[in-house]
Parts: sequence; C-alpha cells; structure tokens
Amino acid sequence: ISLPDKRIQTLQSIIIITWEAALPPGLCAIVALITYLTLRWTFWDLLFQGILGQLYIISLFVTL
Repeated sequence: ISLPDKRIQTLQSIIIITWEAALPPGLCAIVALITYLTLRWTFWDLLFQGILGQLYIISLFVTL
C-alpha cells in the first residue's frame, strides 16, 4: 500500500510522540514495582514512586 508523504510523516510523528510519552513512565513503573517487591520499607521504593507521578504529568503535557 502506497501512502502519500504527508500521511507517512503524520504516522511517524504519532509513533515518536507515543514512544516519548510512554517509555519513561513505563520504565519507571517497572523499576518502582521491582523495588517495591524487593526493597520494601526503604526510601528507594518511595523515590521511584514519587518520580513516577511526575513522569506521568510530563508525558501528559508532551502529548498535548
């Protein structure tokens, strides 16, 4: 299927924005889960959970 250049550019920009918005919070959520399960009752767990909320807000603003 041959798409016009404008559609290809639009799809590529949507894919890039999606990766930029989803990758940092997703990775931080995985790290927060791992630290929660392995290092309970330490400040490392709270550190990643605190950063996670801020990354969600940043990713929201990136997609706007």
